Amino acid sequence: MAKFRDLAAREYSVSVSAATLKLVRQELDIGLGNLLADDCRLLIRLHNDMELLVDVLWCICRPQAAQYGLDAQAFAGALGGPTLGQAADALFEALADFSPRPKLAASLRALVQKGNQMTDEALDKVLQELQRVTLDKILPMSNSCATNSPASSESTPDPLP
Repeated sequence: MAKFRDLAAREYSVSVSAATLKLVRQELDIGLGNLLADDCRLLIRLHNDMELLVDVLWCICRPQAAQYGLDAQAFAGALGGPTLGQAADALFEALADFSPRPKLAASLRALVQKGNQMTDEALDKVLQELQRVTLDKILPMSNSCATNSPASSESTPDPLP
């Protein structure tokens, strides 16, 4: 069973069933069973929309969070940084485990892995580009601005009367 820990080291088990799918659809109006539909739109959305991810996790983990005495806000507050990434991985693993066909489960796992890999590659490129940024590239000073300024008041026309 897929698991993750929150910032306070509380452990949550993530499991998906038909009842889970119905609950998430009822509360959030999204169909977790349709992760791969529409060019994987929902999978991509869950990967990119942290608020939606937390809402889905809340629907699934609410009974466990209640045992820890947490409401939705406290649960969300205990997820951040690497813990949110681990929670997302646990959700995707649980969804793959729930898949009725082995090839569907394998496809979902491969898509999640590839998405994580591509995200990491994109972020590496962003970091590389940021390393090349200098103040001169952000605020270029034109030599003509610095050298073409009037040398004295003689070159400045008198105001009109």
